[in-house]
Amino acid sequence: MYESHFGLSSPPFQLNPDPTFFFDSRGHKNALAYLQFGAHQGEGFIVVTGEIGAGKTTVVNALLNGLDRDKVVAAKVVSTQLEAGDLLRAIMTAFGIPPTAPSKAQLIATLEAFLTAVAASGRRALLVVDEAQNLNRTAVEELRMLSNFQLGSHGLLQSFLVGQPELRALLQSKSMEQLRQRVIASCHLGPLDVTETQGYIEHRLHIVGWHDDPSFDPLAFAEIHRWTEGVPRRINRLCSRLLLGAYLQDLHRIDVALVRETARELGVEVGDTPIEGAGAPLRVLASAPAARNEPLAGEAQGAAAARPVLCVVDTMPQYYVARSLAAAARLRAELPGFSTVWVDSGRSGALAFESERPRSADYVELAPEGTGGDAMERAFQRLLDRERPTAVIVCASSHTAFDCAMAAFRSGVPVLRVSSGRRRWWATHEQRVRLELFERLAALLYTDSLAASHALHRSGIPVDRVQCSGDMAAVVVRAATECVSAQDVDDLLARAGLDGAQGFVLATLAFTPGEYTPEQTARIVNRLEDIARRTPVLWLADERTRLELSTSGHESRLRDSPVHLLAAPDFGASVALLMRSAALVADTRAVLVESALARGLPCMLLDQRGAASARPLDAGTWPSVEFSNDVDAVFDAALAQSQAMSEADAEAQASAATGIVDHLAGWLPAVGGRAKAPAITLEPSRGKKA
Repeated sequence: MYESHFGLSSPPFQLNPDPTFFFDSRGHKNALAYLQFGAHQGEGFIVVTGEIGAGKTTVVNALLNGLDRDKVVAAKVVSTQLEAGDLLRAIMTAFGIPPTAPSKAQLIATLEAFLTAVAASGRRALLVVDEAQNLNRTAVEELRMLSNFQLGSHGLLQSFLVGQPELRALLQSKSMEQLRQRVIASCHLGPLDVTETQGYIEHRLHIVGWHDDPSFDPLAFAEIHRWTEGVPRRINRLCSRLLLGAYLQDLHRIDVALVRETARELGVEVGDTPIEGAGAPLRVLASAPAARNEPLAGEAQGAAAARPVLCVVDTMPQYYVARSLAAAARLRAELPGFSTVWVDSGRSGALAFESERPRSADYVELAPEGTGGDAMERAFQRLLDRERPTAVIVCASSHTAFDCAMAAFRSGVPVLRVSSGRRRWWATHEQRVRLELFERLAALLYTDSLAASHALHRSGIPVDRVQCSGDMAAVVVRAATECVSAQDVDDLLARAGLDGAQGFVLATLAFTPGEYTPEQTARIVNRLEDIARRTPVLWLADERTRLELSTSGHESRLRDSPVHLLAAPDFGASVALLMRSAALVADTRAVLVESALARGLPCMLLDQRGAASARPLDAGTWPSVEFSNDVDAVFDAALAQSQAMSEADAEAQASAATGIVDHLAGWLPAVGGRAKAPAITLEPSRGKKA
């Protein structure tokens, strides 16, 4: 009715799923990536869940439309309380097989013969079960049995289970253990945030030829989000009615008042309960206060007084992660405040910024209570008793951070962990064991990549406790560099004798008293000089390193070489220097390695013998690839592995904090409530660190 009036080629907000209108929000892009990853693997189960109207079917249809029909035979079943026998017939019908066999055994044999013929022709069979939460346990078990069909070592049928959150509860039951072991990836589709809601609306309008008629008041998008809670189907319903109302009233601009009036009318018609506080004045999101967790003007008193989420950190990179999470949470009125707790990691600090503390006052530093192996756990327990948090997010991985996580776990407070599933090759056995314990006790694990999520699934972590959020190291890079001006970086380079330089090699090697023999120190310096013959080297050296170089006679030797020494600045300035460099030379302690990986910069590591190594840039597990001591070969190998990242890609990765907060908005129970902790028992002995 209104399409021709506004010059639109077709209705932009139909309720039926249409892959033509697929919008790649963070959540939907993530879900589609999971499905594409699963389709590429060609085995096991992929699980996608989301609330009603979240866009699950649209994502599935987008996947199916992109499949190569010459390689994949796909079938889709919409489950509506199907029993096992009915499901089997529905699957056969979806694949185009007449389900006429008189017995179940013959039906299974017919289906197996079809799947074998598909595999023999060089193709794969893919089954999508939509609305899978309606399947009973017997039907789900039937699906698992079908996954046993094999031709040689290759499975004949892969299944995608798509459904509402009840599907996760079904799969988490004890009887589903065998199926859970075959789930290779899972994700949950949450709502769109305010920015994505605007992008979603404009995306659908542009597809049908919209030319800003009707136009939208900028605050109208935020009001639409308030009434729809960011659920795509609700957005479609409200926006369709808005366009109809604008047409009937001959309006060419949609403002907050029209959105509010239309939403209330629509709510009465369809029986929706109005969203609490929807009639209140809009908050201007850009004016969120910078101070930690201060209530916003007009915010509901219940939300402002809610128990906080505590973020445990012990280094500057983790502090920037926590600060980014807190900033994103302030834009979600339904979330409690985020508070950062700094715990003493017990590290001496090889570089200046490894023992650095934030200059701002937006964190609380927690000191151990008394002495003994559980001193930090006792201190954190007192904090838990006082603050009664709704959850604890652990960004750190030290033994003191683990003590805090254990205190929260024993108190029934959900423990969440970011950057999970990674196994850096330089980690010690003690660190690896501690990380595994972290993953077992955490109620929710956020990973940086699909590879890390897959590693957790393979290790037995239930699928509903893993969420791929994006690269938190990219969040750190953005947050740290925002605090440093370009002039500050120029001044540092000029001080080091590299005025205006670009493309130098940044070194963050550090010496501690008695760590290296004179011969080892000489080898390391020699390696840097080898590198500097090709590209100037900027060496960030703390006081102890400068002292070692001075007493060993190397500092004077380096004055006339292309190796430029600079007193190690703070973490933010160090990251800013890294962003101007072409490569990083470090040892395994250097926290800048993560920042280098986040931007695809090549890394070279020097061990205690001065031997050089280059490692593949992998966000999950790094294979141990050793190179000879020929630095030229190592340098060439490192540069070949670099993965230059565009600014757009860097910006997308740096939105991981927002992605975590958006997911938490749907995962956390009602403000002030408690989520159920994993049903496991962990009782490490007192005073011993895992």
